Amino acid sequence: MVLNSGFDSIISCPPTGSTFPLINLAYYWYDPTGLSTDLFNSCNTSGAGVPANGIGVQAARSGNGYPGFISYGENIWGWSNAKEYLTGHLSNSLTSGAKYYLEFYVSLADNSKYGTSLIGAYLSTDSMGYDGSLFLTLTPQVKNDTGNIIVDKINWTKISGCFQASGGESHLTIGNFNSDTITENHITQVVGSGWSAYYYEEDVQLYKVPAFKADSNHFICNGIIDSTFLDLSDTSEVTTYSWFPTNGLTNPTSPQTWAKPSITTTYTLSQYTPCDTSTIDVTVFVGANACDSLTTSINSIIKREEVKFYPNPTDGIFTISINNQNFSNTLLEVYDVTGQLILNKKLNKQSNKIDLSQQSTGLYFYRLTNDLNTYSGKLVIDK
Repeated sequence: MVLNSGFDSIISCPPTGSTFPLINLAYYWYDPTGLSTDLFNSCNTSGAGVPANGIGVQAARSGNGYPGFISYGENIWGWSNAKEYLTGHLSNSLTSGAKYYLEFYVSLADNSKYGTSLIGAYLSTDSMGYDGSLFLTLTPQVKNDTGNIIVDKINWTKISGCFQASGGESHLTIGNFNSDTITENHITQVVGSGWSAYYYEEDVQLYKVPAFKADSNHFICNGIIDSTFLDLSDTSEVTTYSWFPTNGLTNPTSPQTWAKPSITTTYTLSQYTPCDTSTIDVTVFVGANACDSLTTSINSIIKREEVKFYPNPTDGIFTISINNQNFSNTLLEVYDVTGQLILNKKLNKQSNKIDLSQQSTGLYFYRLTNDLNTYSGKLVIDK
């Protein structure tokens, strides 16, 4: 969701010795305070190169380049509180109330004199335009633990966290959002020839954490339905899942699985993210009478061969052919295995094309009724 998340797509090769904020040469990124956030790339073989550059030596975590910024310094260019930031664009605005996971990596540059723990990411609904501010007093949604002063100059240190979006966030800004007075309570001096806490930054990734889907109970009816499909969440790159108990499940590590328990069973689905664990329960009822509310016997007035559903199984698009004069102005109802009505449609023709292609793979019940007749059966959607 973060555009140019590895900073490898560049407008031109960063030059050596420029006071221009070189981060602006990376597509979709810029310096919001107008100071001099840097960009390093292997295309440069001197001061702005990778792995060696004017601030130290560090191999890219991925790709060919990375930015660098000052998170704290001793009166940078004679200004107190001055700090550098980088602001990037998201591919889509965030959804209000949705949960997201953000991660990025930093490494302290060799020439740094200090290390700090105060590095975070702030997500905003608009771009951070330059207004003359030397540092941004914002509350980041994701930030490093204040007790974890980052002093590693060899490896990349991950900063990550989850947050709930307010809605409409389309940009993110990385840096230190605290004054020098506050920062000086969260720094340590390290061996280095410089005068600042200078960090390289890499691989900004943002993921939406899938929410559990609303679901009702499921039913297995002896002689009618022998299994039911549980679909309680989408999947993502940052979530894993497990069911308990696992008996009767075809895929106990997926939120989407067929269930065929021998007795009525309440299953618990656990969703694991890098931040926390959430759970949801669903019950599958098993018994000869479990689906009585969904099935109706065929009225003796109509014969089975007079109603045709084809094809069945179907990809979701099928035809209903009714060869009986008593079935004019007939109501078609389709239910899923939980008993939820998903289609209610009047049929006034002998041949009717029905589109349920938006429905998931699984077993469904249909019922045709009018003043004189009732006909019911099963429909399988198999994509």
